[in-house]
Amino acid sequence: MASSKWRSSWKRPGSNKKEHQDSLKTKSNLTGLKHALHGTSYQLKLGIVVSLANVKKTLVSTEKYSFTVTAEDPTAGKFDDIVYAFQDGNKTGTLKIQSKHKLSSSPCKSGLQDGNSSAKEIHVQHKQESSIPKITLNDLIADSKNDFFIQQYFKSYRDQPQGAIKNDVEGLIICTNADLDDDAKVMWNEIDAAVLTDSTTSLDSYISSLFDKAGEPGNPFLVS
Repeated sequence: MASSKWRSSWKRPGSNKKEHQDSLKTKSNLTGLKHALHGTSYQLKLGIVVSLANVKKTLVSTEKYSFTVTAEDPTAGKFDDIVYAFQDGNKTGTLKIQSKHKLSSSPCKSGLQDGNSSAKEIHVQHKQESSIPKITLNDLIADSKNDFFIQQYFKSYRDQPQGAIKNDVEGLIICTNADLDDDAKVMWNEIDAAVLTDSTTSLDSYISSLFDKAGEPGNPFLVS
């Protein structure tokens, strides 16, 4: 007995347009989610690294050593992601860390979506996506809403609450997976290796130079 199969390919007028709009909306939402998840994951992993490094130190330290690691500390201003405080014998210290994960700006289209891209094209796209993201000069000094805008961090530094007890070690750190673009490197003076190994040498001149180049009037780093 013969049988036949019939499939309707009819769609309502405008349905393709609506599907396209829905697809674009979904991709936009996923992009925002991707950025949020990458930042949260980076912060979490960084906090784990800091914690594990200090747990190890408690096992080998000959002095009385203790530490705390706090996430999202409301008293730390722009440096609130991870606040690490320690006591090593008679020495105390606090490091406030802001973690900034930056995704590559390379196109993120996958050849598997349309089935038309060759294996070579997919490989090239994957290579682009895995490239190290860059921090541009515009990111540092021109875009006040950018995560790497320098002046917002200087203001936060100036607004940091002063503790009743002065720590031996205090630091404010921006930790990122991004590298400096060539045009942004003009903002930074390379620190001599000898200075890094000499704990008595101040880095104030290097930091002052950075804020001078950022256009902050009157060299604010030296303002009391």
